[in-house]
Amino acid sequence: PETKPLTPPPQAAPAVALSSPSPSPAKATITRITKPFTLDGFEQLWRNAEVDMNISTESIESGQLVRESNNSMLSTDQTRAQYGRILSRGLEKIIQVLKLAPSDIFLDIGHGIGNAPLQVAFTIGCQSRGIEIVEERCVISHQFKDNLERQVEQTLLMEKKWTRHIGSTELRHGSFLDPKHHNFLISANKILVNNANDIFGSRSSLEGKPTLDAYIAALFASSEPGTIMVTLYPITGYLGRSIEKENEHRKKRNLQESLDASFFTCEQVNLGTGVVSWSHGKEINVWVYSRVHQSDESGDAYFLCDNIHCDAAQNNVATAAVYQCDDGTFFVA
Repeated sequence: PETKPLTPPPQAAPAVALSSPSPSPAKATITRITKPFTLDGFEQLWRNAEVDMNISTESIESGQLVRESNNSMLSTDQTRAQYGRILSRGLEKIIQVLKLAPSDIFLDIGHGIGNAPLQVAFTIGCQSRGIEIVEERCVISHQFKDNLERQVEQTLLMEKKWTRHIGSTELRHGSFLDPKHHNFLISANKILVNNANDIFGSRSSLEGKPTLDAYIAALFASSEPGTIMVTLYPITGYLGRSIEKENEHRKKRNLQESLDASFFTCEQVNLGTGVVSWSHGKEINVWVYSRVHQSDESGDAYFLCDNIHCDAAQNNVATAAVYQCDDGTFFVA
């Protein structure tokens, strides 16, 4: 019989050495650097907002909505509300004077279209506040605020390396004389008051009522020790003598120098030219008031009498600097 050749059995496939799968390369960790905007960066955001709103800041400021309250306004607190903007480079100098840090709370009394509180929030990263009595100006400030914050949200989606740290901003419409805003105001520790050209003095005060600067002085005296306030017109006449001048005065009267002689220091600082919208060629001065720490641990402001015939003066008995009226408003004694 025919025989068939034997077919060798199929050989097993050579064994393959098993090994642990190579680990996938780790994804690179994106380290986001948290920092606020530079001044140049903030100015670009502001210009972008102008493009989105199809109007320039200068056009807004020259319009009726912003300026109609310059000469007259319906208010139980003041007769007019002068408008003038501190330019971004000027505000940068004021930020340095105020020694602003991310842990501070900044307040702009009379915030107008909101440029100062927004610049501080975006370039320093601290809490920022403002109060404005003219409703139309406050509406515009919120339009800028919403636009700038929307731009930041869009930037975060595009940028891989940076996380922009900006402070929260609250812009209120109302009068700083209204007691309901008192805590909102005095809890700030870095304050800006654009009272240029004595607009918070007799020019805007109601007959028979104290001036707005008198109220500003009381707000400052009610603030915590360490608070710094910058004004564009001096209010020293409402505060009394600074602690340096008061102690000099006491020394001449053979009275003991004391931490309780007064509750503040004051210095005048020149910002130079080109720092405000209403005067590009004129040098602008500001007054810097600082609340000092006194012997009373409560932090309340006190002063000493300097009448040599007064027992309180002889015994260094301090008097509270601030008193509250029946209507809830505060004044410096």
